[in-house]
Amino acid sequence: MKSYQIQEFYKGIDIERSIEFYSVLGGIPLYLFEFDPEKNVFENIQEHVLTKGEILYEEAETLLKEELKEYYLYVSIFEAIAKGKTRLVEISDYSKISQKDLPKFVSTLMKLELIGKEHPITEKETSKKTRYFIKDNFFRFYFKYIYPNKTELESGKIDTIISRIKTDFESFVGFEFENIARDFLLKPDTIEKLPFSINKIGRQWGKIKGAPKGKNTYEIDIVALEESRNQILFVEGKWKTLSMNSAFHLLNKLEDTSNFIQWDHDVKKRYFCLIAKRIEEKAVLRNKGYLVFDLDDFQFTNNELHLA
Repeated sequence: MKSYQIQEFYKGIDIERSIEFYSVLGGIPLYLFEFDPEKNVFENIQEHVLTKGEILYEEAETLLKEELKEYYLYVSIFEAIAKGKTRLVEISDYSKISQKDLPKFVSTLMKLELIGKEHPITEKETSKKTRYFIKDNFFRFYFKYIYPNKTELESGKIDTIISRIKTDFESFVGFEFENIARDFLLKPDTIEKLPFSINKIGRQWGKIKGAPKGKNTYEIDIVALEESRNQILFVEGKWKTLSMNSAFHLLNKLEDTSNFIQWDHDVKKRYFCLIAKRIEEKAVLRNKGYLVFDLDDFQFTNNELHLA
């Protein structure tokens, strides 16, 4: 089940809550049945994920034990990625699995669609700049917030953990919101509003030539390309409510960051886009030539995501 099908599943849940639920649970109906759409996401997490004895409390580890031998090695891979170790060498160092053996374990998790990999969108598929990420939403939530806090949860410190989740939750949902934003940009009715037809889309990151160590990297949430006409769209995704000034600042920063990209095409036209939870005075930003969308522009109908 996709994010835009959650409203249909829960019959009337608002779009913001549906995205929050999906970011935690993914699209597995068994998990979705556990959450009460009348309660907010934090109440549901506290009651159905952080509470010992509930189905979701042990679910991720139970599945790994049932499906995989040496499950503890797979757990260490999830731990590593959840802590931001996204390259094979980093995962190997953290998990203590040799670089020789690690690819077979990673390959197994990819076949199960629990983890995925990506490379900078402007580079070829064979690029060595590969990053790994936890693809399954519930596993991503579990190994970020549940597994590393099991000792405290076992001793009943649920309020402590839910407080930690609340401080970081905007960023956590933001990761999934970027995926939703990609889907949104590729929908036919959205494409009609874009300056070109997208034939390639993904994340972009790299080194900044000549910059000092510690300040020599950049990353852009979404970059969309039309390679045949050398056009490029830079997109910032934010799961936040933004004032016009904050939105304008982000777009200016995005323009600056776009200059660091090395693409083997002679770029003819650059466009800049902001997609957020809420954006004040979108019309002003659009009049300045920016593409700007928020949840008011999203419409989930007939199990599909559309431009409102």
